[in-house]
Amino acid sequence: MVKAVEGGKFFSIVELGYEKISHNTTAEVMNTNLSYKLNYEQDVVIDDFSLSPNAYTKFLGVFIDNKLSFNKHVDFLVTKCSSRLFLMRKLKTIGLDELGLLTFYLTNIRSILAYAAPAWFSLLGDQNCERLEKVQRAALKVIKPDLEYEERLECLHIPRLRDFLFDISYAHFLKIVDNKSHPLFSKLIFNNSSRTSSRAKCIFRPKLCRTEKRRKSFFNFFMTYHDNRLVYNE
Repeated sequence: MVKAVEGGKFFSIVELGYEKISHNTTAEVMNTNLSYKLNYEQDVVIDDFSLSPNAYTKFLGVFIDNKLSFNKHVDFLVTKCSSRLFLMRKLKTIGLDELGLLTFYLTNIRSILAYAAPAWFSLLGDQNCERLEKVQRAALKVIKPDLEYEERLECLHIPRLRDFLFDISYAHFLKIVDNKSHPLFSKLIFNNSSRTSSRAKCIFRPKLCRTEKRRKSFFNFFMTYHDNRLVYNE
């Protein structure tokens, strides 16, 4: 494991959080520690690679910032979908029917909004969720301009975008739970308590979190949600 020294401490490449690089590539270093701040004011050099401090990085199409707010990623999604909304409006003016417009939205806009949602959705704040919802509002207004948003959802049999993103994220969580050979299965923390209280009937035992971001991280968030469903649905 290649390591670098910063402030008298060793950091592995995983802790530094930079992408795998070649000799012809300049990578970035980004601190995502949620408990305390580390300020990288100078470039970190590892095996002749220069890693410059940055507030965000892009990994597999998702912009990850050092606060895990995903503001940059939401900015990217809104900008990308805006151009497709413009195209959608043009398609309507040349006579594309409602079914065609709906198909265009689902395949060319909502699919972008939902890309890799399990990785970031649970960490979104209300403001960013609303920004994404506005994209769906705008698209459905093109299809059904004479109806209110809730009426459009009911008429077109589409859930609110926030609910849709939640559902696909939860479905991904259940996929991991049901597959012991899944590479992320080891991230689950099961409850081995022998007590008979209602909470003891929970399947999982998420870690206690000191920060809101850690509490809302994918596994903690959905382990808690899944257990609450078991408790309150009894």
